Amino acid sequence: MWILTQNGERILSTEALDEIRVADPAPGKSDYAVMINRRIDGKGFALGFYHKKEKAMAVLQEIIKTQGSWYRCDGGSNPITGHYQQAFGLIPPKTYTMPADER
Repeated sequence: MWILTQNGERILSTEALDEIRVADPAPGKSDYAVMINRRIDGKGFALGFYHKKEKAMAVLQEIIKTQGSWYRCDGGSNPITGHYQQAFGLIPPKTYTMPADER
């Protein structure tokens, strides 16, 4: 999945990740960060900043919901045409844009 950072300056891939997490505010700061860490070296990148921890946690839930989305067709016969549609599942390309903070 590709994630566009909140400031719109970077697109990060989740392919080589160790984790996506909510980090407490850095010393001297007041915002919670949604962070992404690379698997190979653990280096962290901020995806977005939020004044309230609840908002940051909600964004994390939106990311997992987007990652898990897919489309399903159970298949079946069309009674009018008599054609049979095979059942299938479709996994679309995954993208997520980090939302702005609500202040």
